Amino acid sequence: MNITKVYSALILSLLIVAGASAQPAASTSPESFRTGNGRAPGMERLMAALTDEQRASFQEAMAAQREKLSGLEEKSRDARRAMFESAVAEKFDETSVRKQALALSKIEAELTVARMKAFSQMRPQLSAEQMEKIRNFAGAGNGEGQPARKRNRPEIKRDENGLPAKP
Repeated sequence: MNITKVYSALILSLLIVAGASAQPAASTSPESFRTGNGRAPGMERLMAALTDEQRASFQEAMAAQREKLSGLEEKSRDARRAMFESAVAEKFDETSVRKQALALSKIEAELTVARMKAFSQMRPQLSAEQMEKIRNFAGAGNGEGQPARKRNRPEIKRDENGLPAKP
């Protein structure tokens, strides 16, 4: 597997996971990725970096997984609801809430893997220019149009793939 494909999948998964942890489960409809409906922060900007051909290819791959994604999203909603009901119960049971949160995270991981699979099937693959746009999206703030916070750690020298350079 080439480094560009791995890196693009990693960036997309980070964008999706960040959105999934802050938002309700995203719709399986490819339209939901283009409308900026708040379900998957960062996806609208990612989709904007794609060509029409790539966008159509990604949507086809998502449509092929619609049934699986729909089932997982339903499980995610149910698990999230059960977790919140436990959290507001008369007596808080941390063990129960933790167990439900872990179950929810496993479902969200399955959703992310399914989306990454669809992204990996997209053709043609991302160009170097598109990869640069996606890298900029990933570090462009909180996904809601606000600027990124300044990091207090020193800049790390990176290689041509954006990975930390070898010493």
